[in-house]
Parts: sequence; C-alpha cells; structure tokens
Amino acid sequence: MYSKQVMEKKLLTQQQLVKLAGVDRAQPMMVKLTVLEAATILGVTAQFLRMGLRQGRFSEFGTAVKFRRWAYYINSERFYTYVNSTGGNPPCLKKR
Repeated sequence: MYSKQVMEKKLLTQQQLVKLAGVDRAQPMMVKLTVLEAATILGVTAQFLRMGLRQGRFSEFGTAVKFRRWAYYINSERFYTYVNSTGGNPPCLKKR
C-alpha cells in the first residue's frame, strides 16, 4: 500500500505514515517512532532497520547506542522528511 502511494509521487503527512504503520496513538505529534513502526513504513524488516541503525546507514533520522543492550532512537520528524525526500526508495535499498 505504501509503495504504491510513493510510486505515484504523493507526499505523505506524518499522521498518514503512522496510520500506515498500524499505530494508534493519542498524541498527534510524536517525538520518536519505534523500530517496528519505521520498518513497516519503509517496507523492510525490523532487524534490517536495526542493523542499518547500528551501522549508521540511517543517520538522517535515527541512531543506535549500545549499553548492555542496543537502544534505538528514530526521530519522527526527520523520518517523515527522509521518507518523502527519497520517494520511499532509501539509497541503501537500491540494487547495485
């Protein structure tokens, strides 16, 4: 569903992105997204996104930090900008 909308060059609002991820939150403006929410929107697995965050490949919108366990942070505003600017095809997902 998301890929079809992006292919039609439609820009999505933050609320639409969250709705596509299947998230129901009371707050209209979120500060961060979970890895699962962001992965769903990008159309990749959560593990793929986690590994990309660990390697710094998604530094435009998120980061990963290792304490005893890995912790992930995804800024929703930066994520929204990133998804719309790449047309839903992040550079790391392009075939070489």
